[in-house]
Amino acid sequence: MSYGRTTFADVKAEMPALAGRVHPVPDGQTTMLQSLAPSIDTINQIPTDLGKRVYRVFLVHWLWPVKKGLGKPREIYRKEILPTPRVRDLNATPFAMTAFGLNEVGGLFIDKISGRFSEADLTGRTPDVIDPARPQTNLATTECFWEVRESRGTVPPPKPRRYRPSAVPMLNRSGTLWSVPLTKQDDTSQDVEPEVAS
Repeated sequence: MSYGRTTFADVKAEMPALAGRVHPVPDGQTTMLQSLAPSIDTINQIPTDLGKRVYRVFLVHWLWPVKKGLGKPREIYRKEILPTPRVRDLNATPFAMTAFGLNEVGGLFIDKISGRFSEADLTGRTPDVIDPARPQTNLATTECFWEVRESRGTVPPPKPRRYRPSAVPMLNRSGTLWSVPLTKQDDTSQDVEPEVAS
């Protein structure tokens, strides 16, 4: 029997959503691809083991005494993104002459970031990243950035580069890997208290 537009006896035949044949994934339910996240992370470890990922990437939070840019910051959080993601287009961070000398400007692109991270993690809004000694830590005193370090063991080691997200992180179609465009942070050096244990 045909259920074309001329047949109105069964509305569910016209609208699959009413029949329950099409529906969104309920909030909190893990999809089949998402359940494969540990296996995908293991696969993404292979390029690192082969030596193809020469940059390590960290999410870092600093706590300023009064407000950002005033005083001496203290590192309160450091987490390495593992498995090591892919750093692309580092040559999109060119040199530019400024009043303070030759500085790096521009940005880069990082992808193949594990889907285990949340958008809040990647944008520095992780709720539990606060200073235990100062529970009122807020956006006025806390600074988050991405740190990219070359990891080839050269002597002396290259200085770390700091970046900020320049757009909203994006999940791939399978919901298993993130990509984030980053913009170079000011090259102003800061004396920071010793790193916290990661």
